[in-house]
Amino acid sequence: PGSAGAGQRPLLFSRDECANDVSADDLAQENSRFVEIESCAGPVRIHYEDFPPEGFPPPPAQAASASGGECEGVHSSGEPAVVILHGFYGNVFVWEALASCLAARTGRRVVAYDRLGFGLSSRPVAGAKKKKNTRRARDQSQAVYEMDEQAKQAVNLFATLGLGNVTLVAHDDAAMLALLIAEKASLSSRGGSGLVVSGLCLLHPNLGTDVGSKLLEHLLVSAIKDKARQGLVRMEVEVAVRRQCYRPSSLSAEHMRWHKLPLYIKGWEKALKSITEATAANGNYNWGKCLERLRDRSSRSHSNGGKKGRDTFLPVMVAMGDHDPMVRLDSVILDSVEQFRSRLGPDLVFVVFDECGHMSHAECPKELLAALVGFITDSSTDTE
Repeated sequence: PGSAGAGQRPLLFSRDECANDVSADDLAQENSRFVEIESCAGPVRIHYEDFPPEGFPPPPAQAASASGGECEGVHSSGEPAVVILHGFYGNVFVWEALASCLAARTGRRVVAYDRLGFGLSSRPVAGAKKKKNTRRARDQSQAVYEMDEQAKQAVNLFATLGLGNVTLVAHDDAAMLALLIAEKASLSSRGGSGLVVSGLCLLHPNLGTDVGSKLLEHLLVSAIKDKARQGLVRMEVEVAVRRQCYRPSSLSAEHMRWHKLPLYIKGWEKALKSITEATAANGNYNWGKCLERLRDRSSRSHSNGGKKGRDTFLPVMVAMGDHDPMVRLDSVILDSVEQFRSRLGPDLVFVVFDECGHMSHAECPKELLAALVGFITDSSTDTE
């Protein structure tokens, strides 16, 4: 489903070539696909990459419906798949190497998509011409980036792509998004149909509201001239990404390039400002209560149709680095892990990567891949 990107690997843009805004299509790759879904701001275009298991051809590219329903000829599949949810500053391209290996090692379809405002997906912002409803337009442009709305978008996207049974791999602030998707899935599957979330892999889960740096937030609202401000914001994004690593040298030039290139797409700065403002609303989501609701619904659904005499909970893996500057390995995160364990069952998997910061997919990809493959394989065996 979706339309395939026409471009091959783009040439490395120079500073002069990036002086003007580029389009998402200019940066589309051979494996890039686009699909329209509905959001609270109207139809939006989502960019994603689809990685089939080894030996299987990629799904055909075709036009998708804008209503968030299934495409013609595409039906929700019960075959287990993996969906990667990137975190703040991230996008599909910085995950594609791991996604490809994960598909080959697990034998599952792996889909990675750009959340709204990131990568090559749409960047809805308040319309400049809506003078009479400026405040309403501004509120709507922020609401489209709030977590609950993002979860609705994800459920619509999964239905459109024929994903019926998924394990969610979520990084950074996307951990909260994964929890909300799982909660919505548990509601939709009460009648035995709809989306099923069969596992959660929460990588470096940032469940707070501090996702962007304070300097970034300040620059986005500063009165500095546009061109200078945009240059400073791009520099701060690069510095912030490197700061998240225990060893910044572990970030390859290609990896950093893909963090920066989407910051030249038209509307990127306004969208980033709306995203940082929307993250303040994430504090309204109590992830502890969300876990309790997931536990209750998971336990209830298994007691109705699962194995007798055995409590079965949603499999969860929490992974982080021992030098993570964003999610520190101290009493705070350990208390959080204990809350996960008490609310989702004793079999929660907790992984700590040695000499790693906040970006295990770049700093220790082999170790992360091994942990993900082990968890996905074991959890699928346990649920058979």
